[in-house]
Amino acid sequence: MYIITVNNKIIKLLYNGIFYDIIIFELRKFGGDLLVYILLNITGRLVITLLYVMQFLMFGRALMSWFFPEEDNKIARFLFVITEPLVYPIRQLLSKIEFFNTVPIDMSFLFAMIILIILTTALGGGLI
Repeated sequence: MYIITVNNKIIKLLYNGIFYDIIIFELRKFGGDLLVYILLNITGRLVITLLYVMQFLMFGRALMSWFFPEEDNKIARFLFVITEPLVYPIRQLLSKIEFFNTVPIDMSFLFAMIILIILTTALGGGLI
């Protein structure tokens, strides 16, 4: 870890080949511990990236269900296995509401996608 430049507002830092511009005010929130700040920053970026990947997989599942609805398609099966743990609990919850039992499309998928977008936006990832 090398501190490149410091002024009264920003620290330029080289850590494992990655440059970080750290605002001093943000660093003070973590008691001045630079390593904690960097680890939390990297963890937050990783979570946001995983949420984006999940959104992409959900979108892929939706497209595959329209064009290749067969169960013997390996890609469609993979997308189903990866995204179903998110969709299934919402489907179970919505099945208890009579209105959603009469709707001809699977609304749980839509709600799962909305939840992913809200989580990503709340964590600072923005919209797709």
